[in-house]
Amino acid sequence: MVELSSNQRSFITLMAKSREHARRGFEILLKRPDFIDYFDPLADAGLFHPSQNPAPVPAEEPGYVQIPFWDALNYLEAVARESGETNDLALADKPMTVVRAVSQFRETDGAVRDNYHTWRIFADILGLVPTAAVTLEDLELIPVWLGSRYDRGLVASALDKGILKKLLASEVPDDWNKACSIVRHCTVMQWVDEEGFDEKRQKPVTIVDDYWLKKLIENHADSLGKRIGQDAADVFLERLREVYSGGGRKIPSWLHRPAIEEHPQNHSWDGPYNRFVEGLRDALLAWVDHDQLTAQPFIQELFSDQEEIVRRVAIFVLNQRWEALQGLYSTVLGPQLFDSDHIHELYGLLKDRFHEFTDELKGATVEAIRQIPKPSTKDDAERRLRRTQRNWLSAIAGSGYEPAETWFQTLNADEGLGFLQDHPDFHSYSESWSGPGPSPFSVNELITFATDGTIVEQVNTFQQTDSWRGPTRRALVDMLEEAVVRDHEVFLDLLPRFLQADRPYQYGIINGFKRLWDAPEREQVLVDWEETWNRLVEFFESLTGDAEFWAESVAEDRDLTPTRDWIPPVIAETLRSGTRKDEKAYPEKLLPRTWVIIGHLLDNLEQESEADEDAMHQAINSSKGKAIEALFSHALRECRISDRTSGEHNTVWDRMRPTFDRELAKCTGGNYEFSTLIASYIANIDYMSHAWLQGSVQHIFPEQYVDNSMCALEGLAYAPATRPIYALLLEHGVLDRALHLDLKGRHSREKLVERISLAYLWGDEELDAPRLTFLFGLDREADLVASGTFIWSVHNQELTDDQVERILCFWEKCIDWSASVSKVPVKLLSILSRLSCYISSVSDRERNLLLAVAPYVNIDYNAVEFIDQLDRLADDYPAEISVVLKAVLDSHRPISDYQDRLKSLLIKLNENGLHGEALDFAESLRYLPGIQELFEQLGAGA
Repeated sequence: MVELSSNQRSFITLMAKSREHARRGFEILLKRPDFIDYFDPLADAGLFHPSQNPAPVPAEEPGYVQIPFWDALNYLEAVARESGETNDLALADKPMTVVRAVSQFRETDGAVRDNYHTWRIFADILGLVPTAAVTLEDLELIPVWLGSRYDRGLVASALDKGILKKLLASEVPDDWNKACSIVRHCTVMQWVDEEGFDEKRQKPVTIVDDYWLKKLIENHADSLGKRIGQDAADVFLERLREVYSGGGRKIPSWLHRPAIEEHPQNHSWDGPYNRFVEGLRDALLAWVDHDQLTAQPFIQELFSDQEEIVRRVAIFVLNQRWEALQGLYSTVLGPQLFDSDHIHELYGLLKDRFHEFTDELKGATVEAIRQIPKPSTKDDAERRLRRTQRNWLSAIAGSGYEPAETWFQTLNADEGLGFLQDHPDFHSYSESWSGPGPSPFSVNELITFATDGTIVEQVNTFQQTDSWRGPTRRALVDMLEEAVVRDHEVFLDLLPRFLQADRPYQYGIINGFKRLWDAPEREQVLVDWEETWNRLVEFFESLTGDAEFWAESVAEDRDLTPTRDWIPPVIAETLRSGTRKDEKAYPEKLLPRTWVIIGHLLDNLEQESEADEDAMHQAINSSKGKAIEALFSHALRECRISDRTSGEHNTVWDRMRPTFDRELAKCTGGNYEFSTLIASYIANIDYMSHAWLQGSVQHIFPEQYVDNSMCALEGLAYAPATRPIYALLLEHGVLDRALHLDLKGRHSREKLVERISLAYLWGDEELDAPRLTFLFGLDREADLVASGTFIWSVHNQELTDDQVERILCFWEKCIDWSASVSKVPVKLLSILSRLSCYISSVSDRERNLLLAVAPYVNIDYNAVEFIDQLDRLADDYPAEISVVLKAVLDSHRPISDYQDRLKSLLIKLNENGLHGEALDFAESLRYLPGIQELFEQLGAGA
């Protein structure tokens, strides 16, 4: 034992004084290179005594507990790691002695002191010390750790990643046996009552959570099979028999595990039933690979096991390791092998291996199928037998063995047996389908049909017969779109022919060209867009100008195959796309024709009958809304072109105005899409015709039609805020009416408040104006929070001194308002703390503002930003900021020191003569990383 100095002994005595002293002491020791030298004195001082391991303590919420972390654990783990790295058995015995003592300790009532942190570190320690330091007796402690009421996964994970990996990598056979012992402990099961059943039923639950057990078995079953084949197989075999024979009821194994291999039909929720199949399977496969001579007799015995699941594992292993084990087949072959419960594995073996059999073995196999006994039930026994035989024969059909082929064809021709199921190797088969299914034609085939001019006939003649498995019309539409993108030129020439195509394919070819237009720049191909637009517009004219197109009745399609109703909105979206990106926009000469098409869409598309609370979502996703957006985009492009060519656009507007008048006139308890979208485009409308907008504001926001007005206000939330528009809305009373409405949209109320707040910063509103006065009414905290959030959001912009002053005045008024309401508006006071970014000097006024919000900065996570601003201001105003910081810390206990801002702040206070205050703050914040060291430095400088 190393002799310690008197100061070192005093240090350890101090550590024994309290848990906090011990925690700090262990932290300091672990930073020293000679930390190992302290182990024995620490043990003598009782710091590793089992009573020091903390027991669960009641949490604040009744019925819950907290599990304190024992600070000695990190030290014990470090010693264990050192012993492993140096292969020092004597050193390893020190932490192992503690592991044994603490694990065996019992309370006065005989109970285990349950601390899952301790158990997890102990499991880690097993993997850190040399393997020779861990005895089989030590491994008998694992059930204690796995018996924790609070967590078992951490222990299993530690064993998996640590000692198990280490033991199985060893070349010492004793280590392999230790690994097997650990796996035995980790695979223990308990049977618990299954709720929801009248009869008493039980289900198996593994002591280790299924997720961690699966990982453990996946990681080590193979190595166990290689190292200790039979011992490993025995563990998994014992567990497998237990889980499939227990629970008070006997059901076929395939109900729990349809396939021995990993297969989509297996059930992820049947944890124990899966885990031990996988463990035995993988261990056996590895054992055969490593030593087939000893593995073969063991596997042969499995074929006669009472549990069918065990026999199924044996059949699977025989198939997977056929080259090594094929001699077993003839010894187990017989009618009994063709048990229906073996269906999946034996079917797979026959399908995979029958062609390799000798003729003699093939004949014996077919004869065994002939000898399958009739079902014990009297009804239809002969027919059921023949169906069973046909099922087995289907596995070997096509192998070229004539007796089997002839018999199978005979049975298959018997209509009384019904159809052979799609998955004859399963008793039942569940499948789901995602997407439209397969297409009857590939992209290349469609391009070929287009090239030879037969594509319309080909797609029209396809008839969908099975929407579940396909091929489907929807999939064919998708494939057509892809073909258009792949070879657009050939389809462009065929557009007129598609007027005779069924509606789904008309939609498909339009959407194909739209996808071509929308393609990202990196995926774009060379397209003659002028010619393409000429052909598309002609196609659109033919469709939308046909009265029969609009009169056509449309049936709902459950497979989401495009119908007539899909075509108008995709035309609208395509035209809208064609007004953007001048290099790909449709030519100016087409504008009169596209205007007519848009008119057809507006006149014929049905508007939504009711206004949705999310009016913008409704507008942009409805067919009528898409046509309206195409209208706005078209009108703006015409005006821009006219400005460029003639210097004005009044003539163009006068021609388009009747359409806008017509749509706006419908906004009287209907046409909600237009109400929403025209308000969102209000700045664009102002550009196209300020006079029209001036005369139409009351119709866009109609007081007598509340739903239309609400939709328009929701649309306004998406419009840019400009001073002219604000003045217009103010002049016509729109803003004052809107403030009194219970707006339903996701953004309308918030954006309205932001618009008013911006006007305040512009100087177009004052704090005593009606709008701001309304915001400062009773129960309007949410509005003021929205206003404060917006005012903070512009802090990165260049503001004038007058605007900053306005912000501080707003802050002051919010503080006064807060004092006048019955309940403290904590969210508002917290959001106001963000406005500290606008403070550049700290007089009494600014200090009082900061003090008013300081107690609430922890609400909605604003503390970090507030501390950051205090740190900025502390350079020039340390005394004032010290007072504010005290107000923060009196009500808030920070959980971290983001970017060391608190530490920086305390250093600045100390450097500016506020040593006592800085020391007091550091004392209260010592639990934060880095502050303890600062506290010691400040204390040393006292």
